[in-house]
Amino acid sequence: MKKTVAFLLCFAMLLPLTSCYGVPASSDDTADIGESTTELLKTPTDYPIEVIESTKYYMIEKLHLTTVRYSIYDLNGNIVLREETDRPLTVSMLNENVVDIRVGMGTGIVRHKYYDIQNNRFSQDYDYVAATSGNLVAYIDCSMADPMYNRKLVVRDIFDASTFCKSFSLYFSTVGVLAQTPILSASFTEGEDELELVYLSGVSCVQLTATLPIRHVVSPEEVSPEAEKAMQAY
Repeated sequence: MKKTVAFLLCFAMLLPLTSCYGVPASSDDTADIGESTTELLKTPTDYPIEVIESTKYYMIEKLHLTTVRYSIYDLNGNIVLREETDRPLTVSMLNENVVDIRVGMGTGIVRHKYYDIQNNRFSQDYDYVAATSGNLVAYIDCSMADPMYNRKLVVRDIFDASTFCKSFSLYFSTVGVLAQTPILSASFTEGEDELELVYLSGVSCVQLTATLPIRHVVSPEEVSPEAEKAMQAY
């Protein structure tokens, strides 16, 4: 009996020693694990917002990695538009009264939206913009059926087509990647009388130069051979 009691006492004394093999993590280790878990669970809104650019009429903020947010303000400083995007974004002043919002859509295509500060109004979205002035925008219209072959160059008032709108049917290139953006350069002359244009034409991507009449009617002797080709359907 004494031997049994002695054995049980020895066994009881050994139990605390065996528990040391399962020592829990120290308080410092627990803190490290907690911090790493918190880092992984962070959402974009947990990160500090970085102001990339701020002006009187717009602000661009970086929210997280490639996500940015832009805000557009009216004359009184009220937000009239706020959006987030992970696409390439540029916001600038087209002139002192118009904000130009540009969002990259891929394959060289940029989508423009304009804000008229004085009249507190937004334009429609424009893709394939070739040129802009203080009042007009020139862009390729691909809204028709079979747009690759039925594209038109449209010149219109940025905010109201009923004020001014004119179109030109040009034989834009339809081959390769450049067919997406066949206009190499374009600019309005002073007074918006003409649009000077360099573009790729036809299946062989021939580079043509044209001066298109915008606010005046051009006489036949003013039309160069290249411009005449560009204006065949005008």
